Amino acid sequence: MGDLLVSLKQQTLRPREVIIVDSESNDATVEIAQSLGSRVIRIKREKFRHGLARNMGAEIAQGSIIVFLTQDAIPEGPHTMERLILPLNDPGIGVTYGRQVAPGGAPLLEKFFRQFNYPPVSVEKGGNNVKSLGVKAFFLSNVCSAVRRELFWSLGGFPTDVIVSEDLLFGVKVIKSGHKILYVAEAKVIHWHDYSLGELLRRYFDIGVVFAQHKFLRDLRVKGEGGRYAIELLRFLAQKGAYGHIFRALLEIGIRGLGFYLGRHYQLLPKFLRKKLSRHPSYWS
Repeated sequence: MGDLLVSLKQQTLRPREVIIVDSESNDATVEIAQSLGSRVIRIKREKFRHGLARNMGAEIAQGSIIVFLTQDAIPEGPHTMERLILPLNDPGIGVTYGRQVAPGGAPLLEKFFRQFNYPPVSVEKGGNNVKSLGVKAFFLSNVCSAVRRELFWSLGGFPTDVIVSEDLLFGVKVIKSGHKILYVAEAKVIHWHDYSLGELLRRYFDIGVVFAQHKFLRDLRVKGEGGRYAIELLRFLAQKGAYGHIFRALLEIGIRGLGFYLGRHYQLLPKFLRKKLSRHPSYWS
């Protein structure tokens, strides 16, 4: 948290205010945030929802532009915020999101995952891209994103009743409103995870639940994306000569697919098993 707050103070376009939404952290997050001049609001851990927490911060924000960042996304260089925000001067752009880059010491498979989902070329997505891109037309990540306050609230903010993917569902609202989503590859943040296989299973179970709950998403083209990911990952490993990673790569691909499948069919599972399979067991209480 401290690294992020210090980095924000070094931006060429500095935030007017920094609001931290804390879900009963048990480390020094609150003390660090307050010592660096941030405003902290709290939410009970069992009440935490990704959309709800972000809406709470947005409700008290004073600026005309709202930037969403997770605590582990560190701007790469002083121009990240400027590059993320300036495209919003175009009234046709509804929301922007930045590129996530894994650092040199991150696991090789995680580096590929970030590279695959956050390539080095910017992309503008609108209603005319839905047929060709399917669900990816609506994809955005609020790990690092920016939106005009007025538009954000005119669209109702993030949905608060979903387990994950509140940013994807907000992207649906943005494009349906006639605005566009802009992926800004030049606005980079350092962000990565080192998930265990169990964590991967639970993450993709939750994503599958969202698709099960929203028929609109289920009807969009998603087939073939997993196959493309697998082929490009294996090609990436071959180019790196990292043949020792292939078994783990195939295992992770299978775990992702299994988690998503189970989430898509969560209604067939008893509640205790849904809790076991989810990263957010309180959602099922």
